[in-house]
Amino acid sequence: MKLHSYTVTLLTAVLGLSTTASAQIVRQVDATGANGAFTTIQAAIDNAAEGDVILVRDGAYGGFSIDGKALRIVADVGAQPILFSNGAADPIAHISIANLASTQFVELDGLIVRVGTSSPFTPAGPLARIVDCSGSVLIQNCEFDAFNSNPFVFGNARGLSIERSSAVTLVRTRIDMTEQVTIFPSNALSAVDSSVYLYDSDLIGGAGRIGEGGQSVPSTSGVEALELTGGEMLVVGSRLTGGNGGDGDISPTFMICSDAGDGSPAVILRLGASQPVLRISDSQLTSGAPGQTAGLCLPGLVVADPIELNAGTVQSLSRSFRSTELTPVARVGDSMTLRFEGEPFDLVWNLLSLETTTSVVYMPEFMGAVYPGGASQLFFRGSLGANGMKNRNFTLNDVGVDVASLYLQGFFYNSTEGVTVSNPQIAILMDASTP
Repeated sequence: MKLHSYTVTLLTAVLGLSTTASAQIVRQVDATGANGAFTTIQAAIDNAAEGDVILVRDGAYGGFSIDGKALRIVADVGAQPILFSNGAADPIAHISIANLASTQFVELDGLIVRVGTSSPFTPAGPLARIVDCSGSVLIQNCEFDAFNSNPFVFGNARGLSIERSSAVTLVRTRIDMTEQVTIFPSNALSAVDSSVYLYDSDLIGGAGRIGEGGQSVPSTSGVEALELTGGEMLVVGSRLTGGNGGDGDISPTFMICSDAGDGSPAVILRLGASQPVLRISDSQLTSGAPGQTAGLCLPGLVVADPIELNAGTVQSLSRSFRSTELTPVARVGDSMTLRFEGEPFDLVWNLLSLETTTSVVYMPEFMGAVYPGGASQLFFRGSLGANGMKNRNFTLNDVGVDVASLYLQGFFYNSTEGVTVSNPQIAILMDASTP
């Protein structure tokens, strides 16, 4: 059954949007090849047209690269696709997104990226890299973590690397580098001369390696969660934690010490092509703990300030975090939930669009970034309850085409703080016949 515009629809009955959805195609990825699906994400990308949706089912997959093509790569309903390295043929599996034009957009949703290498003296790249993108990239509901099972691997340079890109947004995403055992731990996110927006996400820097006094292997210090070099970043409702220092050790035979490593600040700002600007709202920044001493060995140093400011400025925004969340993927007949969270009795409006959002505008008067899609419409949703929440449960009936991408963002108002914008959200809505 196709999605017919003449039936009572989600867009008109629940959300109020009357814009006609543009046609898109769904490309299926299934590790088993069921129903003729692609068995790798890269094959689906190579065969996809501009703007297509790539729907990924449960399974283990290698890395992929997107170069100058607008795509949405999302986990199917209930699926948890895991990206991992393909052994010797691909020891460094990762995601690469590059060269998006200002009119192009890439979305990643629901992916779990767990990659590493066990080969000694092998340089390991970032888990994901976004470079030279003038268009917008949205990463939501994703998880990144790294491991190295050999301590002499020359470190993952970082979890996520963003370079010279104008609009990268992370929503409800976790980047955790604590599982590495390498003597060269990594930061969770490095942004160079870029504009980055972080909502309700966790960044955890790599922990230092535990020393081995008997083998004269030193412990190492933890690494920051975020390194911001030039550019700007907005951090809202998120948690950034520096890496813990590695514990010290002493050889019981030769009494050789391996002193403990230092904890790391949560954030380091450095000069890039411009002075970096970090804006922080309702977030927790925590330095990593110093390594513990052993015997007569020296303990690691305590880092009191979670921000190491080598250049640029840090602005503290006096607003509470507001959240907008809609079930990210659904077929006709599925149950969906639209959820707002803010301060008690906030008044709420929704900005909605069925056209690609390719730009992000930081607006100081709203203490946040606005994501204006084509033909956007604004709708009043009433007020939040005494618990600061408002939920709407409904069944998806129709959107007018086989698949559509819905963009939404909340605007919250109270007399104390004025207008505050929430995170953006994208939902993929599909016909019931999509396998």
